[in-house]
Amino acid sequence: MRSIGLSRRQLLRTIQYEGLILAFWHILLTLCLGTPVGYYLVTYLKSPWVWRFPIYHFIGYALVAITFSVMISTAIIHVLNKKILVEQLRDHSI
Repeated sequence: MRSIGLSRRQLLRTIQYEGLILAFWHILLTLCLGTPVGYYLVTYLKSPWVWRFPIYHFIGYALVAITFSVMISTAIIHVLNKKILVEQLRDHSI
């Protein structure tokens, strides 16, 4: 992206936003698929448990997913800042 005119700051923001977008998609996927599966398991097994949405676990999962996304994008940015543009292009060219 830098070779076609993207500035370093734009590239850093792009990496951060892509990570956050992926984290939010994973959170949404977990919410949309995990909730029905959990409900189905509790009702299908006819357990003595009463199904309740695990709000605290879900909030914890969301915080961990966002935190890891920020940490990974920060690590990538740190690695990219160590190399000049020519080295980055040389490393990723085929």
